[in-house]
Amino acid sequence: MTYRFEGLSETNEDRWQEQVVRHLGLPDWEVARPGSDLELIGPAAASLLRRDGVRWPPNRHFVLLVARMAAGGSVLTGVDGDGLFDRWRWRHAMDVLSRRRPPTGRDILSAALALSPRPVRA
Repeated sequence: MTYRFEGLSETNEDRWQEQVVRHLGLPDWEVARPGSDLELIGPAAASLLRRDGVRWPPNRHFVLLVARMAAGGSVLTGVDGDGLFDRWRWRHAMDVLSRRRPPTGRDILSAALALSPRPVRA
């Protein structure tokens, strides 16, 4: 099952979805068009918030329909695929701040920029 969000051209992954489904040779494929149901405080999210309170991740309601449809099967999502395959801009600074990497002189500048307000970083 894949989601398609009508009227949001920046989310259009139709061709990509079709390529993946064709490549995997999936016999069953459903396309859901949830409209506004999956908004951050839409019906699905509100239901989970009332039931469980605030939980991580904030968009966990996104997989609710998928999980129901996949009962007894598997779910593969593209959630944070960009983060997985793309380089995070602040990675080096966060590595220094979390002591995963020893700091250098230039890192102080990088860390200060990473922690500065958004208008300063723009």
